[in-house]
Amino acid sequence: MEIAKMLDLLATTLAQTPANKYTNLLFERSYIFRSFLRSLKPKDMTGTSVKFNAIIQGDAGDSDTDATTTGFGVYDGAYDTIPFKQAEYMAQGETNWAQYIGQWVISRKELLLNSGKEGFIELGKAKLEGAMTRLANILETHFWSTSGYLHVADERPWILGPEYWVTDDGFAINDSAGTNGTLVGGISPTNAAYVDANSINRWRNGFKSISAPNELLDGMDYLFAQCHFVAPEDVNPNTTPSFKRFRIVFNMNGFLSWKKLMRLLGEPLDPTNPTFNNVKVELADQMAARTDSTNQGFFFNLDTWEARVAKGMNFSKDPMVTPTNQPGVRGQFFNLWPSIYCTDRRSNGKIFGFGNDVIAA
Repeated sequence: MEIAKMLDLLATTLAQTPANKYTNLLFERSYIFRSFLRSLKPKDMTGTSVKFNAIIQGDAGDSDTDATTTGFGVYDGAYDTIPFKQAEYMAQGETNWAQYIGQWVISRKELLLNSGKEGFIELGKAKLEGAMTRLANILETHFWSTSGYLHVADERPWILGPEYWVTDDGFAINDSAGTNGTLVGGISPTNAAYVDANSINRWRNGFKSISAPNELLDGMDYLFAQCHFVAPEDVNPNTTPSFKRFRIVFNMNGFLSWKKLMRLLGEPLDPTNPTFNNVKVELADQMAARTDSTNQGFFFNLDTWEARVAKGMNFSKDPMVTPTNQPGVRGQFFNLWPSIYCTDRRSNGKIFGFGNDVIAA
């Protein structure tokens, strides 16, 4: 068989070949981004950016309850005139598409040096697996990046992951206490019209700062309650809030501190499926280190996250090609064009600020 035809055959048959006897040391211990993408069941890409809607606007805490001025609240049923006033409840958010690409190549010389079907197939699988793992590692790193917001306006934006949507104070990651009024997904977490009756902006995520690992369980209970929003029984919401799809994800030392605390308290832990309030607790080993050298964990409500992927661009492979001026080489690109975004920040939270040393009572 001609080498060129063998190269094309290789690209189409690798997925059907059995596993080979080599060890992939490029693998990381966790891939939260890929599991997010799968569990969110991505919709198709539409338009040049992703737009989403949130019912979020009120009247700064819904405090004006004189129905004669607002149309809502109390009134004198005999004589008051109640105006019709159409309020705008919806805010529209927006986020970018990210376009990722990877590649693998193989040369005529490599094939000749690895003759025979077994060597031929094993060489190709090793190259393709290495390339796919490399792209997966880039995606996971960008997903946990604390600087993804810097690329929003670039020609090559990154995935906007948890650190963008869920921050230490609920505002923007680069805007402590909301002093600059920075938008998150195109929506302002300082807009007075979004403030609820507890003086908390509805576009701010939950958060809890603790100083020691021994405070973890109380802090996690607080965050669990803060993020578990339930709609009134007489309102049929478009999206029903739920904690059934919660995920709790810690960095490495935070995960180990939580497990040690649970053991010291005599709490039974499934070594393969540790849980808190029946929610699985996971490790994200590519979560970026905090600048204060402390630990952190995220509470995710996946009912409030969405994903989109361009049609035909979900780790899809292009046809094999011969690069210009490289006649003995065949290569193939593979693509992912995703967007992941949060539509309800306050149903997600973050616990942070604790060290590694659990103190036994």
